[in-house]
Amino acid sequence: MGDWLETIGGTTTPLALAALLFGFVLIRRAIKARNKILDWEKKTRAWGQARLSPENRAWAAVRLRNNYLWVTILVGGVFYAVLWFRFAGRLPWLAGDAVEKLGEVLDTDPFDHDALRNIAYAIGALLGGTALLAAVPFQLIKTWMNERQAVTAEQGHITDRITKAIEQLGAEKTVYVGGKPQSRPNIEVRLGAIYALERIAQDSERDHIPIMETLCAYLRENAPASDAKTLNLASWEPTPDAMTEAERVQREAEFKLRFGSYVFDATSNQSEWLSTLAGPRADVQAALTVIGRRELRLRDYETTKDYHLDLTHTNLQNANLGGARLEGAYLEGARLEGANLGVAHLEGANLGGAHLERADLGEAHLERAKLGGAHLEGADLVGAKLKSADLTRWHMARMRVRSADFTECTTLTQQGVNSAFGDAATILPDHIQRPDHWDDDTDTGYFKDIAYDAWIASGAPASKTGMAKPGGDGA
Repeated sequence: MGDWLETIGGTTTPLALAALLFGFVLIRRAIKARNKILDWEKKTRAWGQARLSPENRAWAAVRLRNNYLWVTILVGGVFYAVLWFRFAGRLPWLAGDAVEKLGEVLDTDPFDHDALRNIAYAIGALLGGTALLAAVPFQLIKTWMNERQAVTAEQGHITDRITKAIEQLGAEKTVYVGGKPQSRPNIEVRLGAIYALERIAQDSERDHIPIMETLCAYLRENAPASDAKTLNLASWEPTPDAMTEAERVQREAEFKLRFGSYVFDATSNQSEWLSTLAGPRADVQAALTVIGRRELRLRDYETTKDYHLDLTHTNLQNANLGGARLEGAYLEGARLEGANLGVAHLEGANLGGAHLERADLGEAHLERAKLGGAHLEGADLVGAKLKSADLTRWHMARMRVRSADFTECTTLTQQGVNSAFGDAATILPDHIQRPDHWDDDTDTGYFKDIAYDAWIASGAPASKTGMAKPGGDGA
């Protein structure tokens, strides 16, 4: 075997020093891994767009940012293990051999300066390797301690932001009416607070549910159902069979006056009443929008924690909730007359006793929703998905249910269906017969539905289909 000291000191010393320098650089860069991960996210955005959905990319980025410490420790640990198994066991032998060779060189006559230089380089490399092996664990511990300090500081900062935002939710301003000061909600400040809470909920998963609870409580307090306006008309009872021609004509006239002669008839009592509803205040609508656009990863987190949005007994008349993600939400007793719930996700939501008269539920997802006792008179459910929904004692008079899916709705009654209007594309459960007044045509306009308008204009008479069998509740 050749002289290993001369080999180390001569031909491989630069490589050894380069490897030593590389090790220290790697440790230093591991401490800054978080910035590197964020930079990696930006550089690979184009690649990710072709392979991952935006929500999945956001989920992956959050996971990387939240776990970069363990990535750093893993990389550092692997590097340390390689150094240990490669060099640690040989260090005592190499050190002893170096001392022995040094003695031999010093005893040599004449004195060999090149050999002495090579041995010095070798001893330096051995000391550097020993220092590196000793430094790696301390660097990893330092990285962990820095991370803990950063997390503590970040959590404290988030807590301060939440506290400040919640204080701003109650912001008020003084206005003078007739020379007298009055306190009014400061809408601008409250809007800023709501959007600040949304940002915090997106950045801090652990604070997401408390923030949603805060926003829901804000809606219950600032838009209670007790503030909702009510149409002061007696309930419209089904048309009796025994009526004279004059009574029938008068009833049809009363029907048109109350409900209109066609879809969205603005001259009806109901439409005029809906037009008097101002809709939610700006801050209330903003809170609804924030709640309704939660990201997939946050909705999944709510599922793991069995959390449900609580919007019970809220006044959401004329609110815009189109496409809102309200799966499993509690909406019992909510006032949603005239609200836009088109394409909204209400799977498993509890809408028991809610008022949805003239609400737009077109293509809404109501699978497994609880609609017991809900009022949907005149509501639009074109293309709505109601598979396995609970429809006990719900009110569906004058409801338009074209292309709606009532699959497995065991609580749907024949009498209720007879008071609604559907078409050949409407899917009914096996125990329900298709009413004879329903349209055979499935190709109709949304705002101008000739067949439906004609039915409404005639007083929306309920069909007698299947009523020879034991019936259910009235519509």
